[in-house]
Amino acid sequence: LGEQVFSLKDLATTSTRQIVPSYEYFKNYFGAEVDEIEEAGDYAHHIITRTLDTDQWPLASPEQRTEIVVKTAQYMVVYMAALEAMYEAIDDCKSNDSQRKANAANQWDKAAALLIGSLEGTESGGTKTGLMMYSLANKRCKQFNRCESDGTAQLNNQLVELLYSGRGETMGANCDALTKTTREIEVLLQVPLIQGTLRYAIANEKLMFFDKSKDLAEGYIFSHAVLPYVAEVDGQSAQVIKRNMDFQFDTEPVIDGTRKVLSAFATAIPRMGVDCEEVGSVDGIGGVCGTSASSHS
Repeated sequence: LGEQVFSLKDLATTSTRQIVPSYEYFKNYFGAEVDEIEEAGDYAHHIITRTLDTDQWPLASPEQRTEIVVKTAQYMVVYMAALEAMYEAIDDCKSNDSQRKANAANQWDKAAALLIGSLEGTESGGTKTGLMMYSLANKRCKQFNRCESDGTAQLNNQLVELLYSGRGETMGANCDALTKTTREIEVLLQVPLIQGTLRYAIANEKLMFFDKSKDLAEGYIFSHAVLPYVAEVDGQSAQVIKRNMDFQFDTEPVIDGTRKVLSAFATAIPRMGVDCEEVGSVDGIGGVCGTSASSHS
């Protein structure tokens, strides 16, 4: 990012993430999953190091371990780093120090770089080789009927518009508007994570336990990337999603069925501030809008 060099470990363990209000959601959620509560703040680092330890999850295949490490870096480490950069931009914008105020635009550019990535190129709609949140939205829009006619996710058009708005707000020191834009982006980014969880709930429902499919690993990470938001507003729905999407070998995957996972999201999404229409629907399964959330028991 410019002349700065960051390692993924730096991004996954830096204490400066505390500037992001929802970082507390992640610490609270993962605090129940790690051996030492002090490790909860470095939740993504913990997942990656645990996955690289072959004594952990001894039945996991190399392909599954690879997916967990890569997807954790993409959608948990870099995701939080992008949020951190946006909230740093807000903090700089509100500063009385002229140099910090001028730096707000640089922080915002850093966030955009982390969300889109260099592999997307400069053409409208990006490429098929991207690796960040922008690319994920483009991949998921096809399955959830949320693409523009050119194949670009409708969500990404909104994201780019909001990023341009935020850039202008940093330049004009419109800090209240910048805060509102940041919050809108954070909510928007939860959509492809929800879609990713549902996509792998559908795929994994067909698998047996002990299966070596990398889809089990992908479903685990997508669900865990969004579960802290779910748990913050609806602990019962979070438990349903976790039980069905966890990475485990002694229980049948998606044991309650895809529709139970869909129902759990349908219950939680309104409280998360996510527009259910943005999530879309899957042919033959439906969507989260208007889904009757049956009992979680």
